[in-house]
Amino acid sequence: MRHKLNNNLNQNQISKLIKINHPFLMVDQIKKLKPAKYGEGIKIINKNEWFFKCHLLNDPLMPGTLQIESMLQTIICIIYSDNKKKYGNLLITKSNANFFRKINSAGKLEIKANILDLKKGILEANAVTKFKGLKTSEGKFKFIDPKFFKKEYLVKLK
Repeated sequence: MRHKLNNNLNQNQISKLIKINHPFLMVDQIKKLKPAKYGEGIKIINKNEWFFKCHLLNDPLMPGTLQIESMLQTIICIIYSDNKKKYGNLLITKSNANFFRKINSAGKLEIKANILDLKKGILEANAVTKFKGLKTSEGKFKFIDPKFFKKEYLVKLK
């Protein structure tokens, strides 16, 4: 399904585009969207978030895996906003993330993501998150679109 998009996406548009709903939707808004190139995601974190209630009870914080998920969801929005018909469900084949600060309070998580390379079913991207203006994490990711590859090649990737 192709979506008519401008350079901003709201939470409902994001959910329809990437097929993820609350509570696992880790991006509330996409701004400055340049399909297949760049976008900025925003996640508003409030003090009652579900992960604060169950992750490290003595020192609650947003898990690093959810920070990675916010980066990945922003990247997928950038790709699928180009023309989802071109892409199947992308598989992550490589990821590398670094974490610099805790996210343990309410505030705005900003995600800036770039598509570094996109050709022949292989996608490389990076993203950086900031919380309250300070860098909290960064990641570099590689994806493949399985429909571009023969089954024999995908078995070799395992």
